[in-house]
Amino acid sequence: MMNQTNCIHLIGLGMDFNDLPPSYLQLLEQADLLAGGIRLLQTFEYLQAEQIAVSSPVEESINQIEEARKLGKQVVVLADGDPLYFGIGQRLLRTLGSDKLRVYPNVTALQTAASRLKLPWSEIRTVSLHGRKDLHPLLEVLSKHHLAGVFTDPNNTPGTIADVLMDKDRNNFLLHICEDLCTQNERIHSLSPEAVQASNFSDLNFVIVERLAPPRVEPGLGLEDTNYIHENGMITKKEIRVQGLSELNVQKGDTIWDLGAGSGSVAIEASWISGNGRVYAVEKDPERISRIRQNVTNTCRYCVHPIQGEISACLDELPEPDRIFIGGGAGRDASILDISLKRIRSGGKIVLHFVLIKSLSNALEFCRENGLDHHVTHVQISRSSDLKGDIRFSPLNPVYVLTILVHR
Repeated sequence: MMNQTNCIHLIGLGMDFNDLPPSYLQLLEQADLLAGGIRLLQTFEYLQAEQIAVSSPVEESINQIEEARKLGKQVVVLADGDPLYFGIGQRLLRTLGSDKLRVYPNVTALQTAASRLKLPWSEIRTVSLHGRKDLHPLLEVLSKHHLAGVFTDPNNTPGTIADVLMDKDRNNFLLHICEDLCTQNERIHSLSPEAVQASNFSDLNFVIVERLAPPRVEPGLGLEDTNYIHENGMITKKEIRVQGLSELNVQKGDTIWDLGAGSGSVAIEASWISGNGRVYAVEKDPERISRIRQNVTNTCRYCVHPIQGEISACLDELPEPDRIFIGGGAGRDASILDISLKRIRSGGKIVLHFVLIKSLSNALEFCRENGLDHHVTHVQISRSSDLKGDIRFSPLNPVYVLTILVHR
């Protein structure tokens, strides 16, 4: 192990910078170099140490820190809360290695907020939205857990969070906004998303989102058709749904397109399989989009994003998919399949369902002309019903499942 006099001291300042252990203060007073965010450095500007403000790009600051260590200077890096809890500590460990660091823990914003609200913080799943372009990590957590802690930033504010939650399930969330914790200005608010939209908060905040109720329909694979709101039986039947998803072979974290999504049943079950993946359910009919939204709300699969519009007009704005399910629209012409092939990642799969022979024939011709690796599964399902003390089987419409494996 590296000599402790020649390592970088990574100190967590906790939530109250005036309540540091004497050993932490001694290290600060002996430091030749202090590094950290501007707000943290300002707290210790009375010290004689040289200061480095850590800002983007972080690599430059880390290089300066490492050069100072090599010169034999005593280097102290300051961190909010605990250094290894969504802090700079993880970045330093990846870049410099654990042998060059000594870590000094402290209380986190999560622990402090949970104590104020009297919530067991071990039950809270925490995400950081720092530098994020969307709230996907938060939606992923809320799909599975009832409490989510959120580190916000100037772009991903409590108002931003409220906007997204209003769109997903407006009546099922309570936001606990914890402002300026451990300062004279500390305030705690427990508000509905709608109330948060109408309010302003300090930039220094931590948010705990509480999902008030569990899923009305517990998500899973092959749910009964009656669990979904759909239009007069217009739904991919559960047995066919399972077959299609099996062919799709969804992996954890996959990005998935469901084109011609109908009720959203395939999208929702694909989301359940993919875990932290993103699913885009494209459907042109506004009434069907409304049903998809309700089914998403009922199952709490918030990582399913309904997209209204013509399929060909919607895809340019979507991220590249790993899997594509086409349940409607592909039979008219090959344009949707052509666009899908251009956008899907290498190693991806496209699965199409057909009930009409001619539509299947057109798709197969397209596959042959383009030299695509493909196969077809004919699925014929019959369901039993009681008949005079015995049972009879009633067949469902046969479905042809076309699977295309994409190689670049």
